[in-house]
Amino acid sequence: MTKTTLYWKPKGKKPRALPEQPFATEEELEDYLCKNEELLGDVSVIGRQIRTGTGLERIDILGIDADGDVVIFELKNEPVDEEILSQVLAYAIWAETNPDSIKALFLQLKDQPEDVEIDWGSLNVRIVVIAPSIRRGIARFRDKINYEFELLEIKRIQGNLGEIVVLNVIEEEEVGKIRPAKGKPDYTRDFYLKYRNPVSVDVFYRLVREVETLVKKRQWNLNTSFNRNYCGFKSGFFRAFRIAWLGSRSLGLGFKVDEKTARTFTPKGKTLHRYRRGSKEAIYQIDLGSPSIKPYLRLFEAACANIVGDS
Repeated sequence: MTKTTLYWKPKGKKPRALPEQPFATEEELEDYLCKNEELLGDVSVIGRQIRTGTGLERIDILGIDADGDVVIFELKNEPVDEEILSQVLAYAIWAETNPDSIKALFLQLKDQPEDVEIDWGSLNVRIVVIAPSIRRGIARFRDKINYEFELLEIKRIQGNLGEIVVLNVIEEEEVGKIRPAKGKPDYTRDFYLKYRNPVSVDVFYRLVREVETLVKKRQWNLNTSFNRNYCGFKSGFFRAFRIAWLGSRSLGLGFKVDEKTARTFTPKGKTLHRYRRGSKEAIYQIDLGSPSIKPYLRLFEAACANIVGDS
């Protein structure tokens, strides 16, 4: 297990060490992630320490992502090797065969993500293992597993300036190997037209082009990421803003900002449709008759500043 030390060098001064501050227990790691849900990606947490069929084992964190997929988070506070595979596979099989149990947890959420569509009759399950150190050889087994399987190393760095959290995505060591697709659809215009109103699809793509133009003009380091229910603009693991369907016809803009910023920067004549406190996201409904991102420029800037430090 390696230990990480970062160095901060203020202008004109000597470098200062920012040593790694490991989590004391798995419980502390779990609490930290749930208090900072952004680190989990586009996931709404629906339960912690969920008992599976036997009752002997528990899923650390259970969530629903933006595509309506079930996400199982297995947390370890020690180096992880291939022995974890049987444990997480058992959790995935339980989740896939017990949709009613997961639906009951979802319906208990006070802040349900209204723009997520879930097919309870055919759940897709994703596995995410998070630990301070992960044996690289585990990645080779993903080709043999019929579930989406992600491996994340987490390290926390602390200093006088605050905290730095490092998330390292573990990929397979073999260069050039192509992993088989896990059944995820290609999110193209034809895909959206199967489920959405044609007019809203046209507006959706018009807004995507407008946002991409803004991102390029401002030189924000963000990538476009299409999903079942939205198009997000992300820096690495984190999303700054998105264009989302609020139904088959309605569209909205979502910004990752605090609630005070959202209400302060709400454009004149516009209404904050909803503020999701769990994921710290402000959502504004778009008028399909006259769609434009221009009134929301300050929110784009604030959301981008939160993610990539632009101002």
